[in-house]
Amino acid sequence: MTAKKRVTVRIPDELNEELQRHSQRKGLSKNAFIINILWKEFEDLQDLKNEQEIDKYE
Repeated sequence: MTAKKRVTVRIPDELNEELQRHSQRKGLSKNAFIINILWKEFEDLQDLKNEQEIDKYE
């Protein structure tokens, strides 16, 4: 993965603190933790899309 994009997101202080705590528990940076969450959501959406494609042909 060589093409990296920069994203700036403003989040409420409370959410920022929660993300920081959870990321520290997992031994990740906050950014890495957020990327893991987003990637998991993306994979779940892809799985759902694939299931719908399979159901369409059954």
